Amino acid sequence: VSTPEQVYAILTKGERRRQVGATHLNQHSSRSHVMVRLWIESTSVESTATRVSSLSLVDLAGSESVKLNGTDRREEGQYINKSLMTLGQV
Repeated sequence: VSTPEQVYAILTKGERRRQVGATHLNQHSSRSHVMVRLWIESTSVESTATRVSSLSLVDLAGSESVKLNGTDRREEGQYINKSLMTLGQV
């Protein structure tokens, strides 16, 4: 993509696919992780040098406590906690 509008369109598409659900602690709890990496290229006006940078944006689903959250989402909470542990090892 090469314009801010194209970036926004992709982020909006991803947001529509994101899962949310109510818990006892949060009415609109995110049920998923979101990771976006932007590669940004810029070229100097004075020279032909190009600089490449990356920007990572990460929004992690919160860890789930069965004791505080109730048992109706126990299995889903276990998957979220497992993925958070896995991300911590990367």
